[in-house]
Amino acid sequence: MRHLLFTVSLISWACLLWAGPVLSAAVPEPASPSGLDVVYVNANVGEAAGGHTAFRLGETVFHYQFQANGNFIFVREPWSNFRLVYNELCNRSIFISTIPLTPAISEKLRYHFSSLLIEQQQKLQRLEESRTRLQLLESLIAGQQTAQVAGLGFFDCAKSADLQIAGLRNYIDRVLGSNFRAGEKERVKCKITKLASALRNVRQLNTLLEQLTLQVALKILEIGCPLDKAALILPVAGESQLRLPEREALQQYGKKLHCSIITLLKSTRPDRGAALLLQIARALAVEQSLTCGRMLTLDPFSAKARIQPVTETEISAEIQRQLYAQFLGEVAVQRDNFCCKTDYPEITYAFLEASRGRLSEVDKVVNGAEFIRVEAAFRPPSRSAGISLADLDFIPSQLDSVAGRLKSQISIFEQQIKKEFHYNLFTSNCATELVRSLNLAFKNPAAERQALGGRLEPHADFNFTPFMFYRNVRTTFNCVTAECLPARRLRQLQNLYVEEKSLRVWLRESNTVTSTIYETRFEDTPFLFFTDDGWLLRPLEGAVNFSYAALHGLAGILTLPFDSGGRVYQGLRGMFYSLPEIVFGNIRKGTYGAAVVTATRATP
Repeated sequence: MRHLLFTVSLISWACLLWAGPVLSAAVPEPASPSGLDVVYVNANVGEAAGGHTAFRLGETVFHYQFQANGNFIFVREPWSNFRLVYNELCNRSIFISTIPLTPAISEKLRYHFSSLLIEQQQKLQRLEESRTRLQLLESLIAGQQTAQVAGLGFFDCAKSADLQIAGLRNYIDRVLGSNFRAGEKERVKCKITKLASALRNVRQLNTLLEQLTLQVALKILEIGCPLDKAALILPVAGESQLRLPEREALQQYGKKLHCSIITLLKSTRPDRGAALLLQIARALAVEQSLTCGRMLTLDPFSAKARIQPVTETEISAEIQRQLYAQFLGEVAVQRDNFCCKTDYPEITYAFLEASRGRLSEVDKVVNGAEFIRVEAAFRPPSRSAGISLADLDFIPSQLDSVAGRLKSQISIFEQQIKKEFHYNLFTSNCATELVRSLNLAFKNPAAERQALGGRLEPHADFNFTPFMFYRNVRTTFNCVTAECLPARRLRQLQNLYVEEKSLRVWLRESNTVTSTIYETRFEDTPFLFFTDDGWLLRPLEGAVNFSYAALHGLAGILTLPFDSGGRVYQGLRGMFYSLPEIVFGNIRKGTYGAAVVTATRATP
């Protein structure tokens, strides 16, 4: 019942969390006046045969997705993106029922879902960081004396004496004293030398890397390396110049960044080096924005962003324009939020960085780029660059020992992740996990019933199937509204019925050969008749579709040497999706030009 999500790479993003002590829920979007929207998406081909479910609060959707690495995780994305993928490109109808909420319960749920995201990301990041540490150890053992430093890639280390850095450096010296940086530089150097010569455990390795990052940050301040132009997201067509409120907001944020840099330099927190590099880079980006009068932000894409080829076949010119307008509007909203929501500028600025990064990638496509970057989840910008460790005296036997311990630690983390973020068709899918997530927001069943008017259990009443989950929501809770958003093809079909004679439209649009609103796609399996817009002739049309797919598969025998059985496989899939039609059911509806078939799956 898992289903493959044909998704647009340009919107493959979800801001799961931003680093720091403040939850992203601290600046929530306006809560929906209606309450908690329960979303059901009906089935389609691929692994979409079971449908999908989600919660919506305001303009934010929370749901579970199956990732390329095998993890089944909780994600958050804007409603506009969710609808574009499922309703438009995947051509699936969306059904929405609303559970009324008080403002307090609405905020409670938003905070709870955001907390789940942060807790989840912390666990996943711990494993990722451990793997990065192991890669470093293995490279050192192999004689490669280099290490990647997060944040160093923001700066052009081939240049020096930057005036903006000089101004920041003078500010630091005025506040902390002219000897502070030199004293800190010597202290860090001594600690690095001591740790490298007596490296005995993973904790010491972490401390060493943190001290190396801090050393790099101090060196950037001392030498005066400017921002690398490639690390900036430049203005694109349609972006306005800075308005007066934006200039004032940037000036205030620049002051906060300067104070944050001072706090980090005085701090004893072990991981301050990466945070210091990020804040320095942001301070320089803000100053450059004020100087040129246009919004400039750091590139939010990480080194792990996937490079995805894009063709006009996958993203038509029309969809490109729609996406560009959508993301340009999103940037405008985030710029307004940065001006208006002044309590937590770190968070609103981080969202602005992410939105401008997405817009920049769309702009590349519009201007003919053949490749774009795809980021599954944006975190604070972290552009890495390498430094040499050749002057450190590591003891090989100690490196081997620490690597062995780290491998054991990673094995434990992997087992924990596999156990906690696993998928199961019946016990852990998009419906059951939504129920669990909702139930966890309340202290006990009685509190949930009082707040929502009812309660579901993950494995009761067939709640593991998305359709039954949605049906049970409507019968269990006091839903006040119900809404249906027809799939893209059905909407276009209705428009044609209004404009032309019904019989002519039906004869032309009921099949894939003469249809003017659908183009045959390989991913949709071979079929002739659409069966999602009527049930009376469905068994007959299903039988024809079954026969057509069977013939397609037989013809594939002749092409086996050329397509490795791809045509045979598609024929078998076409036969499979035709079977429900023979008994008045429907799964296949056809899909529209998705940018990529990503490895991200949204599973029931």
